[in-house]
Amino acid sequence: MKISKLLASLVLPMAFLVGCGGGTSTSTTPTTPVNPVTPPVPPTPPALVKPITVVPALGAFGAGANVAFIKPDGSVIGTAATGATGAAVVDMGTYVGPFISKVTGGPGVTFYNEKTLGRDPFGATDTLLAVVPSVPTGAAPKLGVTALTNAAAAVLIADPANPKFVGTDAATIRSQIAVANATVAVAAGLPAGVDLLSA
Repeated sequence: MKISKLLASLVLPMAFLVGCGGGTSTSTTPTTPVNPVTPPVPPTPPALVKPITVVPALGAFGAGANVAFIKPDGSVIGTAATGATGAAVVDMGTYVGPFISKVTGGPGVTFYNEKTLGRDPFGATDTLLAVVPSVPTGAAPKLGVTALTNAAAAVLIADPANPKFVGTDAATIRSQIAVANATVAVAAGLPAGVDLLSA
């Protein structure tokens, strides 16, 4: 009888241990996923609406000259600086009327002088103009600004530093520009059909 009680006292705790798994349980801490850091994307510059390549003095200019497109009333349409090739790309935007192309020099800006066969300075007070009857068309329109276009502009523009036309009628201004450019082309002996504004 005593043996039976002794066995019972040993078996019950053993059964309890087996029922509980007989071991110790461990808990795990859930890990928080780490999201990769995405670098900021730089904004995309707006596309040019109507880019026009301006070639002052047929490419004889160096870098750094300022090229501006100006409406007949003197307000600016757009500006750009000449690069190493002597050209600048100016955005005409949605403007479609006659305009003035103005090239202004600055510190260190030079141009090739065909008379001296050397490079001469073109300072901040130096300008070169062209009067244009309408926006150039084509897949890659170009515009030349030369001594001849400057001579034609001088017929219509009194102050090269602040160029503007007298009057606001676009048709009249276009007609005046056409006459001035044609007159200079004839005086310079250019062949018939040669565009004074070609680059």
